[in-house]
Amino acid sequence: YKPIDTSKEESRILTLSVDGSAYALLVESAEDMGHIERENYESVEKNNDMIAGFYKQQNRICQVIDTEAVCHSIALQSYTPIEVEEMNSLEETMKEHSSSNTTMERFLFFRLGEESFALPLYLTREIIFVPDNFTPLSETKEEVIGIITLRDELITTLSLPKVFGYSETLTEPQQRLLIVFHEGKSLALLVDEVEDVKDIPLDDLEQAHMNQKGSKIEALYKTQSSITSVIDSFYIRDMILQYHIQDEKENNFTKNEKEGEEMVEVVVFGIDKEEYALDIENVQEIIKYCEVTPIPEAPQFVEGMINLRGAVIPIISLPDRLGFTKNVTEESKILVSIIEDEKVGLFVDEVKEILSVENRFISRSKSEDSLFSEILNLENGKRVILKLRNSNIIDSQTLDKIRTEEEALV
Repeated sequence: YKPIDTSKEESRILTLSVDGSAYALLVESAEDMGHIERENYESVEKNNDMIAGFYKQQNRICQVIDTEAVCHSIALQSYTPIEVEEMNSLEETMKEHSSSNTTMERFLFFRLGEESFALPLYLTREIIFVPDNFTPLSETKEEVIGIITLRDELITTLSLPKVFGYSETLTEPQQRLLIVFHEGKSLALLVDEVEDVKDIPLDDLEQAHMNQKGSKIEALYKTQSSITSVIDSFYIRDMILQYHIQDEKENNFTKNEKEGEEMVEVVVFGIDKEEYALDIENVQEIIKYCEVTPIPEAPQFVEGMINLRGAVIPIISLPDRLGFTKNVTEESKILVSIIEDEKVGLFVDEVKEILSVENRFISRSKSEDSLFSEILNLENGKRVILKLRNSNIIDSQTLDKIRTEEEALV
């Protein structure tokens, strides 16, 4: 092969670790990154060659390089990496400096196939159930499912699994539609499952240097157990503008904004067979249910406490608080909220959706002492959702007692 032209924008360096040593492979371009399906991989007998096997894709066969053989062939003494203490100390200094001024951004995490993805929450107007029917569109791309009507607004619906090359069916109960918006225009994106809402330090995002999935991925968020692909916000905005349906009359959402009509945004969750809600500004994160450490002499509805990234927070069982029986399932979630300047986790059976509700569908309680602040009357009275008053979920005296018990345990 000819020497690689490093002046070209497509050239990339792939870094890897073999036997505890770091190596870098210079390639002409990086095309894709993903998991190998075992049934499409065929290994070859070990010899002096540097090919470990072949991977069959739809239209081609890829040679799989034996990275161990390649790296051992160049592992000369002169290539052994050395530690540069001054550079390391400078890097650590920069990290310490940046950590004190870390910028946080809230992301919505969801699943496509078996992979984890995220996008900035500010792009998401609401999350809704998948309707039974879509209005089909003729002569459209494969990823276009059809049109839905949401409060008299016509919205194009795309299958995000198909956009990213995954298979898709419309039969899974955990599937949701993300209503994303930009410049008053909306688009519905089908995802396989909504997982979490998290505040992420932007310094923890690793820039995606490769042209992954056709410039759809902006960054990677890595933890010990998973890697999440962060979708480029500009790519989402471009899709919204591309697929927005230009209606002859302005839709209700845009009209309400122009006329100053306030919309209340809420997180809707289920307990037993009932639906409840919290203002979205009262929900910092949505995390999966995890093991809880009991707190001695706590009220029945205070389940215990968990360690969330170094912070100990109490967990309140909303089913017990509201008089239901707690039932832990795979759909169970913890809503991380702020009550009296204290982080508190609220256990719920499941998180259903994020809704924007017009004021005309809201009845407000006159009592400030009530646990429920508002009633959301939707779908012509067929759907009634009680919205909790965050400050009345637990009283200050009980919260002080929990703090004391936590300090004793920690």
